[in-house]
Amino acid sequence: MTFLFKGIECEVYKITSVKLNYRAKFTYTDYYVEYHDNFLSVSEIANKMLKIKEIGHDNGRTLEDSVRELMNVVPAQKVCKHYICGKADFVREGIPGEIKTFKEEVNPIYEEKGILQAVFYAMLYGTKMSEYVSAIYEEDLNNEDYAIIKRIDFHRIILRKLSLKYLPKVEVVA
Repeated sequence: MTFLFKGIECEVYKITSVKLNYRAKFTYTDYYVEYHDNFLSVSEIANKMLKIKEIGHDNGRTLEDSVRELMNVVPAQKVCKHYICGKADFVREGIPGEIKTFKEEVNPIYEEKGILQAVFYAMLYGTKMSEYVSAIYEEDLNNEDYAIIKRIDFHRIILRKLSLKYLPKVEVVA
């Protein structure tokens, strides 16, 4: 599959899909990440490009830690380049990746956001390659702190071209 935005050329390959019944624990987090010195976040840029409006801080539940544990990968370090900062959800064998989790079915807009974020991580980390992982889960009806991951899809992204001049203007508050 070819993924096209003006100034971005990349290829997205579905590597595999794994069906499972993995009991995963939710963690609670504040997704808001503040960058200083006029740097833009990868998430802000993706939101702007896809016209996603996220209001305020998102203090929510996530399964990213459980998916990382299942994949046996570690969180990445924050990287800044060309006035853009980002922290991939994981690094495996030097390749950065983005994880998105979805209740019961994939949300196409947020899947596109995950792929777009992974594209930027390929540029930021200097690998020209990244991964996008989506996990589908169901709530554990016996315990609200847990979910059952039913499927994980793994995608490989190969960045061919990324021109920063076409990026949308994102308001920076210094």
